[in-house]
Amino acid sequence: MERNIKIAYVVGSLRNSWFWLGVWILVYLSITDYAGLGLVEAALFVTTILLEVPTGAFADLVGKRITLVLAFMFSAICNISIAFSQNLQQLILSVIIGGVGMSLYSGAFEAMVYDSLLEIKKEAKYIQVISRVNALQLLTMAFCSIVGGFLYNVDHKLPFLLNGIMVGIASGLALGLVEPKKDTQKVSWGCYWQQNAEGFGHLFNKGLAWSVPFLLVVGSFYALSEEMLDSVLGVEFGLRPELLGILFSTISIIGAGFSYLSSKFVVGNIFWGILFISTISGISYVLSPMVGVVVGSVLLIVRNSMMAVHQNYLSTFINQHISSKYRATTLSSFSLLKMLPYAISAPFLGMMMQQVTAKRFTLVMGVTMLVITMWQGVVYFYQKGGRAYRVNY
Repeated sequence: MERNIKIAYVVGSLRNSWFWLGVWILVYLSITDYAGLGLVEAALFVTTILLEVPTGAFADLVGKRITLVLAFMFSAICNISIAFSQNLQQLILSVIIGGVGMSLYSGAFEAMVYDSLLEIKKEAKYIQVISRVNALQLLTMAFCSIVGGFLYNVDHKLPFLLNGIMVGIASGLALGLVEPKKDTQKVSWGCYWQQNAEGFGHLFNKGLAWSVPFLLVVGSFYALSEEMLDSVLGVEFGLRPELLGILFSTISIIGAGFSYLSSKFVVGNIFWGILFISTISGISYVLSPMVGVVVGSVLLIVRNSMMAVHQNYLSTFINQHISSKYRATTLSSFSLLKMLPYAISAPFLGMMMQQVTAKRFTLVMGVTMLVITMWQGVVYFYQKGGRAYRVNY
């Protein structure tokens, strides 16, 4: 199982070799216009959301190893198809294939890592391992996004084509993973649909039900930041395109450092760490409308660094409270519920930000996050008494 962890470091980084990170919108706009761009994004998120839980159940029943092999294969096909797309229809078909890959990867990767450690009784090291995995992914993104800008000037196909090749290599390497033996089941359509229902319900077991609503709201805010809000804020702060590229590369590098050190920051119960990070993020949202370009850029860096740590803490916290039998399904269920508000409201949020500016919209988000964080802190203190509640399987 130690072999699985080593492979996870490599395939996780290869998946995030996003050479297209800074130029994807230019590639899309060379094929379609802004209206078409909206259709493409809608196709991607609808596909991902519809398949999120079913693919998690697929991973729990068929196996995390084969699921990850297929995930990387679909992602490779997606990237290569985008590179050679000539019209909107081909582009939409490409991202639908990519949505299948994203859904297969979601949940299965973290479940593979956690169960691999669980099998050798080293699950306590999960936060260290996942922190390093995410740090390597962010560093890979930072490097590849810079290289991709130069590749785009040579040939606009190269960023997507090269990422497709890298993910294809990851698919081959994933064949070397060893399936954890924890809670292995025989596959049938009957147990497949039962797995979907039970895995989704497991997200609201007695160890998680009290915290899931709070975690979903915070996760939805972070999803909005990652997908749209932070980029719009960068423009409103007055950053030129080349400075935006430098800023988001810097964000990835610093975020990688914070991700790597996540386990060092834990003092006592990890949920208190989640509450602390949410508070810092809420303050950064509130301050955004009041600052200029320099402080605004610093706030973006701070918030994204907090988001990197939050992802590691969140993954560790949820994994501690679910069994291997439902792990991928439950993680996929959480991912679905986290993404759903953004997928439904993104067009309306865009129009709202256009009318009131992203800065003012961010102020509302910040106040909301601080209020719900304070409320959750009080509930947790009185219900749990500050003690960790952990279910061991």
